[in-house]
Amino acid sequence: MDKRMEILDQENFKDYGLVISETKGNPLTDNNEIAYWSKISQLNMSGSLSTGLLHSFKRPAIIKSFERHVNTPEIMVTLGGDSVILVAKPKSVPSESTEGIKAFYIKQGTAIVLNAGTWHAAPIPVNCETANFIVLFNNGTEENDMDIVNIADEIKIIK
Repeated sequence: MDKRMEILDQENFKDYGLVISETKGNPLTDNNEIAYWSKISQLNMSGSLSTGLLHSFKRPAIIKSFERHVNTPEIMVTLGGDSVILVAKPKSVPSESTEGIKAFYIKQGTAIVLNAGTWHAAPIPVNCETANFIVLFNNGTEENDMDIVNIADEIKIIK
């Protein structure tokens, strides 16, 4: 099955999470040194946060598995390189249905929050060799809150 990439924005991503790089309204501070918007998103996180660094390497844009974290949102901040990420709605099961699966083009410098339970595949670099991310979620997520499913029919992401 093929999935066409969509340019990421808050409206088309709302079923999967938040785009926290987009700002609305007036900044809390706006002067000749900085502009700062507060409370772009408020997340229900418990305890300490874990930070990780992800390097995603260029490869064919074919997805064979998804992962999710049922009890915690995941924050991904793109440090370098544009990428595409495939996501599925939390109540769906990608190994059983393709309903609600979308591919989003994420520009370098964008930050997203995946809602708790949102299925996602590892990002794939677009027009670069490596895309780099800071990843944040509740401490212990990798060990205690990771579901992975393989899908029967691979999904090819197209532009």
